[in-house]
Amino acid sequence: AVYLDTREAVDKALDAGLAAGGREPHPATDYGFMYQRQLNDPDGNILEFGYMDPVAAAEGPEAFANQQA
Repeated sequence: AVYLDTREAVDKALDAGLAAGGREPHPATDYGFMYQRQLNDPDGNILEFGYMDPVAAAEGPEAFANQQA
């Protein structure tokens, strides 16, 4: 898995992979504090790209949820 700095960076990486012949086997997973997408490349490799909110990464998902309230 490769974690990137923003959700937009995750989407951009997937768009590039899809344009190069990869496929996305299932829809994105969005937990609010964490966002993940998977890409299967033409050679059969599975790549996962994700983003996690820095507060959630450092302090746990509950800290992220408390920020949203």
